Amino acid sequence: MPIRNVSPRDDCTDVARDEETLMVFSTLGGGLTAIDPITSEIRWIIADDPPVVAEQQQNVHVPQYLPDPRDGSIYQLSDRGNLKKLPYTIPQLVANAPCRSSDGILYSGKKSDTWFIVDPKTGRREKVSFEDSVSGGKNSIGWATSRSIYLGRTQYTVMMYDSLTKDKNAKPWNITFYDYSAMATTPDISKDYEYLHLTTTSSGNILTLNRKDGKFLWKNDLTSPVVAAFLLGSEGLLSIPFTTVSEEAFEAILEESKEGNVNTIKLFQTLYVGECRHGLYALPSLVDKSTPRISTAPAIKLLDGPHSNAKDDDSKTVYVNEVFEKNAGILLGHYNVPNDVTLQIAPSKTVDNDNIDRGLATINAAMNGPGLSILSSDKEKQSSDVGVQTDPVIDMEIESTNSNKSSENNAFKKTKKIILLNSGKVQRFLNEWFMEHPSGQVHQILFVIIILMAAMFWYMRSLTRELKNQSENASKTYENSSGNSRGSNGSNGSTQEPADLGNGYVRIGKISFNSNEVLGKGCEGTFVFRGTFEERFVAVKRLLPECFTFADREVALLRESDAHENVVRYFCTEEDRQFRYIAVELCAATLQDYTEGERSSELRAQIAVWEVLKQSAEGLNHLHSLSIVHRDIKPHNVLLSYPDINGTVRVMISDFGLCKKLHHGKTSFSRRSGVTGTEGWIAPEMMRGQRTVKRTTTSVDIFSLGCVYYYVLSKGYHVFGDPLKRQANILTYDFNICQLKAETKEEQSKMILAGQLIVDMIHKEPQSRPSADCIRNHPVFWNNQTILAFFQDVSDRVEKLQFDVEPLKSLERNGNSVVLGDWHLHLDSVITVDLRKYRGYMGASVRDLLRALRNKKHHYHELSPEMQQLLGTIPNEFTNYWISKFPNLVSHTYHAFSVCSNEPIFRPYYNSSYHFTRPEYFDAGDELYPILLKRDPKPLPKPSPINSNSKKTFQHLKLRKGAYNFHKQMPDDDFQMEEEGVAENRNKFSNFKFRRFSKMSNRHSHNSNQSSSNICQQTKDGVLTHTPKEND
Repeated sequence: MPIRNVSPRDDCTDVARDEETLMVFSTLGGGLTAIDPITSEIRWIIADDPPVVAEQQQNVHVPQYLPDPRDGSIYQLSDRGNLKKLPYTIPQLVANAPCRSSDGILYSGKKSDTWFIVDPKTGRREKVSFEDSVSGGKNSIGWATSRSIYLGRTQYTVMMYDSLTKDKNAKPWNITFYDYSAMATTPDISKDYEYLHLTTTSSGNILTLNRKDGKFLWKNDLTSPVVAAFLLGSEGLLSIPFTTVSEEAFEAILEESKEGNVNTIKLFQTLYVGECRHGLYALPSLVDKSTPRISTAPAIKLLDGPHSNAKDDDSKTVYVNEVFEKNAGILLGHYNVPNDVTLQIAPSKTVDNDNIDRGLATINAAMNGPGLSILSSDKEKQSSDVGVQTDPVIDMEIESTNSNKSSENNAFKKTKKIILLNSGKVQRFLNEWFMEHPSGQVHQILFVIIILMAAMFWYMRSLTRELKNQSENASKTYENSSGNSRGSNGSNGSTQEPADLGNGYVRIGKISFNSNEVLGKGCEGTFVFRGTFEERFVAVKRLLPECFTFADREVALLRESDAHENVVRYFCTEEDRQFRYIAVELCAATLQDYTEGERSSELRAQIAVWEVLKQSAEGLNHLHSLSIVHRDIKPHNVLLSYPDINGTVRVMISDFGLCKKLHHGKTSFSRRSGVTGTEGWIAPEMMRGQRTVKRTTTSVDIFSLGCVYYYVLSKGYHVFGDPLKRQANILTYDFNICQLKAETKEEQSKMILAGQLIVDMIHKEPQSRPSADCIRNHPVFWNNQTILAFFQDVSDRVEKLQFDVEPLKSLERNGNSVVLGDWHLHLDSVITVDLRKYRGYMGASVRDLLRALRNKKHHYHELSPEMQQLLGTIPNEFTNYWISKFPNLVSHTYHAFSVCSNEPIFRPYYNSSYHFTRPEYFDAGDELYPILLKRDPKPLPKPSPINSNSKKTFQHLKLRKGAYNFHKQMPDDDFQMEEEGVAENRNKFSNFKFRRFSKMSNRHSHNSNQSSSNICQQTKDGVLTHTPKEND
């Protein structure tokens, strides 16, 4: 058989690895892969036959038989979609063959054994034939060494034929199962085994964790699903446990394990039906809630109807399979755990199947010390080396090592598991009992309701006690761990007695507040009062004991993040017997007051709307840089400070009660705690849950901030409509930005940019939203100095390019929305006439518009007072003049030049990790672009010296429209200029000073004024041509 030696080593020098133990995995695709258990390095790969080879059944109207490649179990999938597990395995059938089952299936089988000798160091393998060798064994193979070991493999072949079928063309079905001989893991070895291996159902991913603490050790990809795992020692193969999970559950566990704190993950047992190149197969696997499952039976009717055996479990995501009703084929995916079939076969010899039936390979749940436990619901696998629980929900959790946890907490956990265990037994008992009494459907419903109510009452009572204990323990822990820190901020860290100062004033420690001055109210009985702390006005947030856990988290995050000017500042925390008080910076108003409040006009006069939006992004970017996700961004949680001594107002992010701190190196978080945030401002992925999205990221804050942006700019409107339909519109991505209206011409350009930015921020796909860092650097927040510098850099970059070359091609394509037909017609006449004096400009060209802007900026001090007054001062008024005339100029130029974002001169304007979405018109057809290509001047031959044989002089040159023609010699009398195009002249004489030919210039200007009626001529193709003007 072929082998692939992945990591060859020298046999003579590498003695240290001779006796090492390797992990060997058998894969569905066939072959053995040896891996170093410490480094996850693949040592060698041996190609071999796949573990199961099943004959493809072409007729879907007959039952399909699906083999389990791990232990040879067989599942039967009927043409109606019912999935059942047969009570015998392939090795058992071979041991009992020939035989006949009670359902009329005839079985015949055969078994053959093969021995191989393998070098554990190199993976070299050769078949051993004891009959052909005189001495036999290792001595018959030249390369075999003392470290070589024997591997045995058994081939089981079963033929099945339905004797009761009415199909005359029916054929028997053959299946072959290969199994390597291996020693079973003893309870002692299983108890001391230090690794937990997780594999997937359809890919070759394998994850290894530390069994004791659940920490990530290594991950590898074997390209094909793992069906068996062994340790390779001097005595041969030793079976080791592993667990197969779905792809979604694998990714979730991988994310948690890298942080070393695998939280409680609820897993459910399913049967995965897949297909490989050798046929269909079935693998028992564990899935989480995000994995869709296929139901093999119709759901229970709400009204009286046909009896159903399906289990009603609202906690599971089940997709009823209706495809089988039409016999359309087989659905691949995760099925609910099938029922066992009760069949009998003719008496025959028995077989010891201990070494074959490895079952669902999991680590013993009763492990020593804290560690990862996977509790299985498989009723068959209740052996000592399998963690078993008959509850249909599987809890995957890392037991905490915190010695401070109270005994009540442990007792509560045990009680909760007992409840779940009993509820699972009760459910199965009810199902069996009512199946025998199909007429008692009404009694069934009543009985189930009573049982569920009793269980719910018991559970809620225990949960209430647990929450109370948690609150008390959290308060004590907070006091012990944070007392010194709080004392430094004005609190001694102990419970204070409130002092009544009269007239509603109360003092707790160093915090004083007036209970009659309520600044706001929150959920769970939270109030915010106006108060003082060390003669400083503050906002005092009062929380109930039920919220102490949130308060502790909020204080911790405030301490970490309040160093930024756009995050609300934290001062201190005090506590009495009833409440906890948090003192934070007192602010003048919320963003809601700024937008719709009675003081809106006053607040807008203190700080511009664009500054409000930018500072909001600055604060959110600071939180995200600290791996903090706010999860409740809304106008009420964005505050405006009082003006300082300079009249400056700051915008601050507040209310950290729902914040989530991501672990180091982590970019996403789970949603097991439920939907967080305020309805109408919650990102769609938070509402959909884990069923459609694997993990949520900081992009949930970007979505909410995009809604806030629109709310502020539209003065109170929401981008997703009215409150009643708002959350539904968010889920269906039904938005409208028509309320973005500019009050002045100067604001039109910013409103266009803001609309484009908001659409990107509220994108339905989280990965398509920009980061807070990208948002704060968006062109909508550029000042006029930056915009003017950007225009100059763009104009310089495209000055000498042809129209069909990037980035000029992108700049000119569909530029009509910028130039508005002909940009000459939109400028003041004084500026237009001045532009036409010395050179020509194409009115349909964006490049020529930027040329004109650059020309006036460079020669600003040479302009007449009238023109300077029109253009305004540089840079603010000058830039406002051009962008008010051409509102799309900034947006169009920015998106067109994104192709140059990696060039050094343009890197400050763009973000390398994200490109904002181009407007739709960029991809539309452009009627003017072909005309610009025709008008594009092509370079002519370079000028050459005039010798005695040359007959060309300036008197023989013909004038061309749009070309320089000075009718003068250059300072060097031996050099004369031949007739050239505009672009070529500008290249050759970019440093030429016209004031050297003042007489000619005056004469030329005089002639231009006399023929002013011919300065601008409209051609048939709609492009304006002009007499040339001086170079920039």
